[in-house]
Amino acid sequence: MFQAVYNVHLKDRLRGKRLRSQLEQRFNPNFSSRQKDQREMIGITNLFILATAALATIVPKDTAGVARVHADIETINAGLSTVSNDIKNFDPDAIVDDLRSLGKEIIQAGKDVAAGDAVSDTEALAITFYVKNAMAPVVDETILDLRKAKMKITRAGRLEDVTDALQDLGSYVIVLGAALLSKTPEGKKAEGKEVLDGIVTNFQDAVKYLQS
Repeated sequence: MFQAVYNVHLKDRLRGKRLRSQLEQRFNPNFSSRQKDQREMIGITNLFILATAALATIVPKDTAGVARVHADIETINAGLSTVSNDIKNFDPDAIVDDLRSLGKEIIQAGKDVAAGDAVSDTEALAITFYVKNAMAPVVDETILDLRKAKMKITRAGRLEDVTDALQDLGSYVIVLGAALLSKTPEGKKAEGKEVLDGIVTNFQDAVKYLQS
């Protein structure tokens, strides 16, 4: 029920933001696509904060299982954002190095989960929520940035390194996902698996695109 309410609210807010953005671009000649992207990201971030606050009324934020995964996702997201910044500033060496560093962070997250205890149904709901609404969108954004930078990365001679790193990231997410699902109650595994599989597929599709 919480997810359904959140999804409807998100769609309504984003629809309103798209209309406002179109009007701003039409009547304000100084309104850039970069400003548009920044506003959309701020809006989505604010919606996530509101949704997280609502979820906190259901799941205590100091629950060990949830707190551990939440912290790991924040670390992974910080690594993804670093890669996106490398792409925007176009530093090909930093892109490769930071993708590899991100891999280490995902590996560590898998180890943290594997070392933890099984979680309850409610905790599993919260963890799936964080993966779906906090981690997956940042993965999407970073991969989109990489796709857009394909020609630049190719000209810099680092395309093979980038695709190898992305392939590794997909493999590491598979391991992280297996650890998460091993701690998840049987009745909550399907939804979690669907979200995790989507992230893995995103990495795999990015590799295929960059290699094509």
